[in-house]
Amino acid sequence: MKEKYTLTSDKNITGMARTIESFLRFNKKMDSQIIDIDNCHIVQARTKGGTFKKFIGMDKAITIKIEKTLSNEAVVEIANGKWVDKGLIFLLSMVVLWPLTITSVVGAYMQGTLPGEIKNEISRYLTA
Repeated sequence: MKEKYTLTSDKNITGMARTIESFLRFNKKMDSQIIDIDNCHIVQARTKGGTFKKFIGMDKAITIKIEKTLSNEAVVEIANGKWVDKGLIFLLSMVVLWPLTITSVVGAYMQGTLPGEIKNEISRYLTA
């Protein structure tokens, strides 16, 4: 999903990227990093905990691309990850390991709410 945000004189894409990365690292307890490429910042984050959380369908991963346009706007593209894993775990859990059905549904819900939470953080940054 792509959205445009107007930047004011005291707001920029670097500050926006840092705000998102900090939110994911400290509020969501995710491993995160910022990659700077020319007029673009990419924020990547994934759940801490690795293999076990992945096995039970509770992991999350997200990539956010923030690009500045010539008209002083920021184009933010949020790409979710991990949907295929959750679907496979859900199907497997329905047949063999039925308790994993609950964790895969919770994991899918948590993954699905992350873009909205990131949009809220962007709005807070722009209005602060």
